[in-house]
Amino acid sequence: MSGRVRRVAAPVREQVVEQLREAIETLELKPGQRLFERDLVEQMGASRPSIREALRRLESERLVVSVPNKGTFVATITRKEVREIYQVRTSLEGAAVRSFTDSAPDSQVHDLKNAGKAIREAIAGADPKALLRAKTDFYEVLLDGAGNQTAQEILVGLHIRISTLRATSLSRPGRPEQMVQEIEDIVAAVERRDAEAALHASTRHVVQSERSVLDALS
Repeated sequence: MSGRVRRVAAPVREQVVEQLREAIETLELKPGQRLFERDLVEQMGASRPSIREALRRLESERLVVSVPNKGTFVATITRKEVREIYQVRTSLEGAAVRSFTDSAPDSQVHDLKNAGKAIREAIAGADPKALLRAKTDFYEVLLDGAGNQTAQEILVGLHIRISTLRATSLSRPGRPEQMVQEIEDIVAAVERRDAEAALHASTRHVVQSERSVLDALS
């Protein structure tokens, strides 16, 4: 994890949530790993109530699970859950890409292109944390421009759940470069205002991501 929490800016509990979420997303904390409150208190310099509140927050996001009489663990996702998550993601993300292509202003298309460039730069720099931020920024632009608040809320929740899967997927040889090309194909179709091509590119990206994750889990 990035170290002890700061006593400025965001409330301590928000900093704890952010740092723990990032550690889970980058696989610094691995699926199935037990989380001990006393260790987190010492490592992060936060109070036990702040740690407990952060763990409750992450449990609501399904990133950790609390097992009675055993403790709190980083959540694991089964192959069945992977298929279900990516099935929903394919449908909702495709609809969002189509809507964005049809209605987003040129300024947001420009922002999406820049977000895609940031993903390539993070891959080139071999910086997993920068890549997570870049992917998050990309989808924030995309979902905001799509203008469907309900789809946005659902997809944000899905993206949080699959954050560890993303790290797993990108650990596969050749997958980072393939992923960048898929993102750039989406952006190129959006720039042409070709909704069908954008939908196709989005679907291909999600399907390839699912395959990569399932291969890694095998």
